[in-house]
Amino acid sequence: MNFLIDEFWAFIPSKLVYLHIYRKIYNVENINITNNEQQQQFEVKKDNQLAILVYRFHKNDIALMHTEVPKALEGKGIASALAKHAFEWAKEHNKKVMVYCPFVAVYLKRHPEYNKLVDKINSENN
Repeated sequence: MNFLIDEFWAFIPSKLVYLHIYRKIYNVENINITNNEQQQQFEVKKDNQLAILVYRFHKNDIALMHTEVPKALEGKGIASALAKHAFEWAKEHNKKVMVYCPFVAVYLKRHPEYNKLVDKINSENN
């Protein structure tokens, strides 16, 4: 998955408006995500920094609790890559997902294809 962000300025004379679009490309396929089963978190290690998505198990569900990305790694699509990985992991392991993390809840709104994995009865952000 690529995130495209670039910078573009334009002046529209008839409207007397400056248009600013900021775009930059992030290739999230190159983000290596590991599952630290002992700590129960998906992890991205980059530039001596650690980004995580903490999970817990409840009954037969996986509960996505908290996403944390260090300041130095922000804006690179890492949190989104962690969320996507968590949903793909749940799909592969036939687990329903309980969403407690606010970031994951926002990610889910942008990616409704994962709604079918959500345990709507037990999720906080349904």
